[in-house]
Amino acid sequence: MTITRLPTTAALVLLSLLAGGCQSLTSILNTAPKPSVRIADARLTNLALDSATLAFDLEVANPYSVPLPLMNLEYSLASGGSPFLSGKAESQGTVPPKSSKVITVPAKMVFARVLESVKGIRPGSVVPYEVAMTLSVDAPAVGTLSLPISKKGQFPVPTVPSIELTEIHWQSLSFDRAVAVMKVKVGNRNEFPVDLSMLSLSLALADTPILSTAVDKPASFLAGQDNTLEIPISFAPRDLGLAAFQIIRGAGSGYKLSGLLKANTAFGAIDFPYEQTGQTRFR
Repeated sequence: MTITRLPTTAALVLLSLLAGGCQSLTSILNTAPKPSVRIADARLTNLALDSATLAFDLEVANPYSVPLPLMNLEYSLASGGSPFLSGKAESQGTVPPKSSKVITVPAKMVFARVLESVKGIRPGSVVPYEVAMTLSVDAPAVGTLSLPISKKGQFPVPTVPSIELTEIHWQSLSFDRAVAVMKVKVGNRNEFPVDLSMLSLSLALADTPILSTAVDKPASFLAGQDNTLEIPISFAPRDLGLAAFQIIRGAGSGYKLSGLLKANTAFGAIDFPYEQTGQTRFR
């Protein structure tokens, strides 16, 4: 009897020890410090009319006394519950022991795809977004850990301001010299303020090139606001020929304006190339 009971008793003792050991190991793992990650900064770069890049600076903290290898990183962006961008970033080395490291994750957006994926937005809109990320690390004695993180923000889908040549006021006009003030109406069609820093333009009247110039006088435009810029010009009509002189002596003509509008916004600097045709009057 004694011989047959010994293995059973030993097995029970062993199971009890193993159970206690597993509980102790689980307790240690649960209370041990773990790596952490946070989004230290999110900024917009390479802002253009067709695309932009959201750059996320992730600060990864390593509590261990050995280096912490970084593995995969996956991200997805959505607006109003509608996903519009997802991707993966390659491993970016290791985090030094008892230290932290900042890694940058760029996410390039093509605005045409955003407009297709998210309902209710249009060119000129400010789009709210939420990014969800999962960073995998190779923790010592534990293995792969997945560290989730999320953040909310917003970005613009810029559109070119409207530009209209309303009139040209001739102050002096002769075959040798023409001096005038152009009134150019600029309308901000974006849902965010735009600060004009420089406006370059080329003017053609009745398909005849007249002049090219640039204005660097600052001007601010609130969302949806129109402002009229008064731009002084001067040129020698004789250099353009008699046909051009006859055009500018009239009451008005068709025009073509083209050039570049450089602006600053809360989201960064942006260049707006433009081209506009219409009818203007002379005064």
